[in-house]
Formats: sequence, C-alpha cells, structure tokens
Amino acid sequence: MNALALSQASTVEISTDKIQLEFDLIGAVPVSWKTCVPSCTIDKSSPRRPLIFNFADDAHKQLEISVANDVELARQLNQLRYSFSKQENEQWYLLNFESEPIDKDVYLKKTYRVSKQRYEILFGLQFMGPKAAAFTKSRAFGVKLTTSKGFEHGPLSGFANSYERVRAILSADNEVQELRESNSPEIKNTWIEASWLGIRNRFWTLLLQPEKPPTKLAVRNSIAGHPGLSLNHSSNEESLYAYRIYSGPIAYKPLKITSNDLTRLLYSGLWEWMRWICFGLFFILSALYSVINNYGLAIIALAIVVKFLMLPLTTIADRWQHDVNVKRSTLQPLIDDIKATYKGEEQIQRILDVYREHDTHILYTFKSLLGFLIQVPIFISAFYMLNENFALVSINFLWIENLAKPDQLLGLPFSIPFFGHYLNLLPFLMTLVTILAAILFEAHTLSPQLKQKQRRHLYLMALLFFVLFYTFPASLVLYWTSTNVVQLLKDQFGKYLRAKDSRQAP
Repeated sequence: MNALALSQASTVEISTDKIQLEFDLIGAVPVSWKTCVPSCTIDKSSPRRPLIFNFADDAHKQLEISVANDVELARQLNQLRYSFSKQENEQWYLLNFESEPIDKDVYLKKTYRVSKQRYEILFGLQFMGPKAAAFTKSRAFGVKLTTSKGFEHGPLSGFANSYERVRAILSADNEVQELRESNSPEIKNTWIEASWLGIRNRFWTLLLQPEKPPTKLAVRNSIAGHPGLSLNHSSNEESLYAYRIYSGPIAYKPLKITSNDLTRLLYSGLWEWMRWICFGLFFILSALYSVINNYGLAIIALAIVVKFLMLPLTTIADRWQHDVNVKRSTLQPLIDDIKATYKGEEQIQRILDVYREHDTHILYTFKSLLGFLIQVPIFISAFYMLNENFALVSINFLWIENLAKPDQLLGLPFSIPFFGHYLNLLPFLMTLVTILAAILFEAHTLSPQLKQKQRRHLYLMALLFFVLFYTFPASLVLYWTSTNVVQLLKDQFGKYLRAKDSRQAP
C-alpha cells in the first residue's frame, strides 16, 4: 500500500494460513480477528470446510490500552491515529504502528509479530520519545480483552449451559482457575513466569502471556453476561509492555505447538490421573479415525475397544454382582419374614443374627456398587474427551449435522422447558436400548421378586439417563448408546452359552 493510499485508508488487513486480521488505524487495534481451522484458504479437496471464529468486532475491539484509575487517559490513547508499515520473513509478518504525538515528545508504538503458520502473535506496546519515562512514571498501563459477538450462542437448554459457558481463566503452575467478576488481588500469589490468562468458551480461546506479571487484574462482564478482563503493569524503565498471544481452537496439537503449558486447558476440571485417561481415549479415537475415516463409526468403534479394555474390571464387577445376588436371594426372604413378624429392637436384633449366621456383613450390597464405581472414571473421562474434542465440531454422521451438538433431528414449533425446541432422536434410541435390556434382563441367581425389583431399577435408570443426556452432544449419546448395545449383546451371548451348557449337562 503506497503512502497516499495509506493516508486515506481507515483500516489495514493481514492474512496468514491460520489468522485474518483487520486493524483500525484509529487505535491500531483489531476490529476483526478471525481464526481459521484447518486453514483460512478454502481447499475444495478437504472433507472439512473451514471453521472461522472472530475474536473481535467494531463494538468489542481487543488489545485496547488500559490505564489503572484513569479512564479518560485510556480513552484518549485509544483514539490516537497511527501510521503503518509492514515487514516479513518466512515465519512472521511484522506490523509496525506509530502514533501521532500523545504529549510533547511522547508517542506510542505498537508492534504485532504474526506467525504465518501458527495461532500465535507477539504483541508489544512502547512509549517512546525523550519524555516517555516521565509520562509513564506512576502510571499502570496494560491491555483489555473483551468478549466479542463470536462468543455469543443461542438459547441453550438442559445441561448445555454447563459446558458452553464463557469464562475468564488463568493458567498457572499446572492449574487452570476461573477468574470471577471482581478485582483479583491474589494475582501476585498465583502468578508464575509461564502464566497465561484470557477468555475461553467450549472450543475457542484468546489468551495472553505477559512478559512481566501484571500488578492488577480485573474481570468485568461485558456482553450477555460474558466476562472481559483488563490487566495493568507498573511502569518500567523501558516503558515497554510485551505479550505472547494464542488465539485459536482448544485442540491438542495447536496448543502444544504454541506451548506445552497450554495443554492444561484440556480436561482442566479433572484430577491429573483422569486427564491421562482422557488423553488415552483421545489418542485411541484419533487412531480409529485414521483407519476408518469416519468419526461417527470411530466413536462406535471406541465404545467397543473401551469395553474390551475394561474387560478385567467388568469381570470383577460381574463376579461381585453375582456374589451379591446369591446372598440377596438367600437372605431377603428371611429378612422379609422377620420384618413381617417382629417390630422395633427385636426386629433389628434378629436381622443382625441372620447376617451373622450367614457370615455376611450388613453392608454387603455395597460390594456390587463398588463394582459399578470402578467403571465410573472411564465414563467421566469419555464424557470430557468427547465433549471437548474440537475434531468433532461440524462433523456430520447419518442425520446428525454436528457431532459436537445434540443431533436435532427436527425443529419444534414450540420450546419445551429444559428440553428445548428440537427433537433429538439419539436419546430415544439410547433409552429404547436400556428398556430392551431391562425386558431381557435375567439373573438366574435372583429370586423372581428381586429380579422384578432390579428390572424396575433399570427402567428408572433409563428415564434418568434420558433426561440427563437429552441436551448432551450427539457424540457422547452415540458413544453411550453404542456401549449399551455392546453390553446387551454381551449379556445375551452369555445367556446363550449358559442355556447351551444346561442343555448339554447330563
């Protein structure tokens, strides 16, 4: 762009393989900040259309200057007009913005070093001129991040609010914590050199890593109740403030390429050992996809693989359940007779005598519950992995348009409280499988009464899981439905083998 054209322009644009930026020369801040996955270049041969997320717009400009306790000065600095120049090499674009004079012999320089291949920007702002040190003395300058319209989403139903929520976060010392709406004086205690902070939703994040720790951090709700934040630093001798920026998907590979510390954003709500289970499931799913080349089928295959890998645990759980069923079939009729005949303290004493005579602890039924609980971490890890798996965004399967959202087979002309205004088919299929399992349920060690009671529990579980899963992403419901089908087939095969053995017995 020549000097005449630049003097007449109000914005400048830069585009890389991953990021598209448009800067307003008033303020030298992005008024459009688009991140593209897998690339900003449309590749017709690619099976996936580019996903584009905009971190900035005219109403919510990022990286505006913040001045602690001086709103008027911040407003003036953000209204400065800048001149522009650009340099580049094989890896970076270097964008230089120099402001008109702020005060006598003081002006502001902003630089953006934009990576050509990654979701990374190095940003610096520096007060320059003979009187720059005097101008910055006793002032705390910094930058602001806001929640753009890109972070907005439509009305959410059910439990969707829990995983679609927009948060201000601080990642420090192998921990990711949410920053609430307030000043945060504890920042000095939690800050370490590798700390990142910023805004995230379920799949996208804009994060800063300041070169020097901020002295003040404030979180304020900015749009639709979503957070924005500002951070300020004490002035330094160079009057220079520098930041490393990540603006992109919350996905393993791009996060890791930028910084190993950023992978903490994945499955951050779990204990470390459960995070490793999530990563294990993630890599298994990725390997299955590389072979099958269809994420829907890969999720079904994942359910089968996990069921096979969990076979030692489920075998133990089945054996414990069998032991409990045998005990219950023996003890329950005796206990029922005692309850029908005796009352009060004598009833309790006779029941305890029954347990003692059969060498059984009164809490023996918890043994079957323990068998269930040892499988719970796998289920929770699968939920987190599938819920946060960026690779599933906008991926279709059968009638499902987006595996990262409910399957939304049909739109309803009205909204049902909690369930929303879409008819989701997968939860119904999942519930039908559970009901079928209850109908076919057969535990030969249980009495008819206990068997009927267990069947009622299965019906109740089917209802509870329907309500719980109805607004969950289709990927998770597909996985759980596949798991239930595998379990049903396993049970029926076991039933067939037992019947075959009984026919062959002399």
